[in-house]
Amino acid sequence: MNGRTGGWLVAATGFAVAGSLLVPAGVAAAHSTTAQTVKSQVKSASSTARQASSTGKLRVATYNVCKVDCPSSPLSWSNRREAVFRTMKSSKADLIALQETNSSRSGNSQRGQIARALSKAGYDLFPKGHFMPVDADCSGPCVRTTGILAKRDVLRSVSLPSGEKTSGMVSLKSLTGQSWGPSLDRSFAWALLEHIPTGQPVLISSVHLVNEKTNSGETSRRASAAAVVKWLQDYAARIGMPNTPLFVAGDLNSFQKRNPKGAQVVLEQAGFVDGFRVKRRINSRYPTVNHAFGSSGWPTRPPIYNREAPRIDYVFGSRAMRPVKYGVHIKKLRNGKFNPKFRGSDHNLVWSDWLLP
Repeated sequence: MNGRTGGWLVAATGFAVAGSLLVPAGVAAAHSTTAQTVKSQVKSASSTARQASSTGKLRVATYNVCKVDCPSSPLSWSNRREAVFRTMKSSKADLIALQETNSSRSGNSQRGQIARALSKAGYDLFPKGHFMPVDADCSGPCVRTTGILAKRDVLRSVSLPSGEKTSGMVSLKSLTGQSWGPSLDRSFAWALLEHIPTGQPVLISSVHLVNEKTNSGETSRRASAAAVVKWLQDYAARIGMPNTPLFVAGDLNSFQKRNPKGAQVVLEQAGFVDGFRVKRRINSRYPTVNHAFGSSGWPTRPPIYNREAPRIDYVFGSRAMRPVKYGVHIKKLRNGKFNPKFRGSDHNLVWSDWLLP
């Protein structure tokens, strides 16, 4: 354990450090002071509570950036990458789960370019490195395009006394034991991080499930969702922190109308909360992906629905936390069209604000 992260191990025995932030001081002695002093102390205590609440807030986003050879895009990656970078920076997210980030050992891949551009904006990429780690643990041909960006002044990597890894990638096929039919194996990225303002550990995963609209595709999505949950819970228990807040964020390729018992339902049944289930929503009438109304995914205006829009991109959190706000991150011009400076993918970035325990 390095010096920076020694304090947060108390989380394993009840999150004492984070909890101590919520205790206002001075109010108990108010009966012996003047009325004016009492009023001042109450005001100070209220301010302390508000500050504690704000420092315990975390914005988690998910963004499918559309791979380098994105089949639907009218633009090459070199002509849309700056829009992808701007979108992520302007989201003000503390954590961003990435999907479809192509990688190579050259360091000049899509993943490497995202890592360098967002590093300048204060983010670290997990698993670390500009290319996918050799232990990504996939069988045969494999989709290894997930990653996690963490704002370094809010979250930082940790080390465990056991020396166990605190970030990496895991094969979904190896966990599910399911026959996926023609679908390729896929890896999900994960990271154990410390929330600096509270000292609270957080365990996040970025997932991208198969997109086949077949029975075997649906079986794999449901099995994969359950497997990710079990893996995260088992890892948290193994390191002695079973109550660590967990996030599952990403492109599930599953929405309620087409997949009424899909991966999103599996996560809810496992005790996870959909970040969408809040009163405060921004742009919730826009879908999370723009393949709507016959569009190829790149319409000039964002598709809008009269009721709840289709969602295949989600942010789920364990019940130890509470979502308070949700948004689909879309930038438009005055005429209602997409602002091209922020439009680099056929998906829209989706974010959710959470209060940590």
